[in-house]
Amino acid sequence: MTVHLQLLQRKRHSKVLKACRHQQIRQPDVRLIQSQRKNVFKHIIVNEKHKILYCFVPKVGCTNWKKVFKALDERDAWPGCQPFDHATDFGTPLSKYSKEEKLQRLKTYYKFMFVREPITRLVSAYIDKFHPNGTAPHDTAYYKYYAKLFSDIQVHREPYGKKKKGKGSDVAWEEFVQYILRLKAGTFNQHWQPMEELCQPCLVNYDFIGHYEDLSEEANYILRQVKADERVAYPPRQKYYQGTPQSLAEGMFGELNSSVRRQLLDIYDNSYTLFDYDKKRWPLNDNDDGDAQ
Repeated sequence: MTVHLQLLQRKRHSKVLKACRHQQIRQPDVRLIQSQRKNVFKHIIVNEKHKILYCFVPKVGCTNWKKVFKALDERDAWPGCQPFDHATDFGTPLSKYSKEEKLQRLKTYYKFMFVREPITRLVSAYIDKFHPNGTAPHDTAYYKYYAKLFSDIQVHREPYGKKKKGKGSDVAWEEFVQYILRLKAGTFNQHWQPMEELCQPCLVNYDFIGHYEDLSEEANYILRQVKADERVAYPPRQKYYQGTPQSLAEGMFGELNSSVRRQLLDIYDNSYTLFDYDKKRWPLNDNDDGDAQ
């Protein structure tokens, strides 16, 4: 199993390196320090005991990884599924370190990130944040935190401003997608921001780039690599967790017209290229089988 994952990593790294060279954005870690890319530093979590750097990507299993880091920091005996504070309960972000400390850790610590099929991740974010059956609490604090986001998404509703503003749970899928298409680069919420913008794989030389689709196997491989497997294991999915079925994502993507489908795929084009996902699986027209682009 270890040999299989090692070969898989070589393939993934080769894909990233080729894509980065094509885009002419491959630079050593020191360039990252000099440019002070705050976004990636906020998303890289540090564990000093095991010398690990983890760049978290929302909607790619990051909640359980944060619980693992909490356990590795010995603040919890086991990374179970109890509620915790996403903002403070998972360790120290790399942004808290000095420039010299950042560079030293980027050069010497074991670095990893996980990615997910881009459109499926987007659908998962929509369901989680806006669908009535999602996991978002939809309470007063939630609506207050996302108030501006709701207003931005619903700004083109007719007649907007002449009726009571909608709540997050009544944001339609097509409405959400149109909002995504209106966004300018650098203004994306982290839950649907392109993964490479969060973790900068062309600037950070990750030791392991995992795929959400093989999360359990690959997560526990990482814990073995850093000799943390005797203390923790990546938490298994709970029985109640259903995830985002591929058939659901395909159905929702199919609800969009051809032009919108193309625009949406274009937004995440770099994600498909860097992380070896097949964009051709998504049909661009109602009569396509997903092979034509």
